Amino acid sequence: MIPQITEVRVRHYKSIDQARVSLQPFTAFVGPNGSGKSNFIDSLAFVQESLSDSVELAFKNRGGIAAVRRKSTGHPTHIGLGLSIRLPDHGRAEYGFEIAAKKERQFSIAKEQCTIWPFTGNEISFDVRNGTFHKEIPGIRAKVPTDRLALFAASATEEFRPVFDFLSSMRFYSVLPFRLRELQDPDPGLYLKRDGSNAAAVLLTFESTM
Repeated sequence: MIPQITEVRVRHYKSIDQARVSLQPFTAFVGPNGSGKSNFIDSLAFVQESLSDSVELAFKNRGGIAAVRRKSTGHPTHIGLGLSIRLPDHGRAEYGFEIAAKKERQFSIAKEQCTIWPFTGNEISFDVRNGTFHKEIPGIRAKVPTDRLALFAASATEEFRPVFDFLSSMRFYSVLPFRLRELQDPDPGLYLKRDGSNAAAVLLTFESTM
């Protein structure tokens, strides 16, 4: 059994003011152009890139925080992303963070929280506010810069590692048909590229393992 995201919570992300969406093992989004489908999926990609690379790079890939944070006159206007996860051992986890915009297109992680409820055993969690641990990670003594996520440090522990590995390894695709028809450069075919440009290499890898 692999982990499964059961609920996604998004606030002030691109065109999305607030959204709370429950997910099944197979979930399809249907709606007119401009209704927020792509932005919802991109919010999950933002989480993955923030953990596997950095929050700064995730913003740069999208044109900066000004292009990501939804324009609003209300307060607070922090970008908020939260996930409910079903774990392989039949436990569950909650993970989320809030990002505050600062001057000169800078940002800081205003809040980051993760709580895990194992199927057997005691609840474990951490809580970081503006780089300071309000609830520390057992066995971890780390100083967290306000532009970095603490889950990376927490992944050094057995309890938090499955959450980090799952979220940082998520993959999202926007396959472009014309790229499928182009001649492809040599590629090991281990992962499908986001635009599908190495699909032939991936299919060849599948065929060789069957």
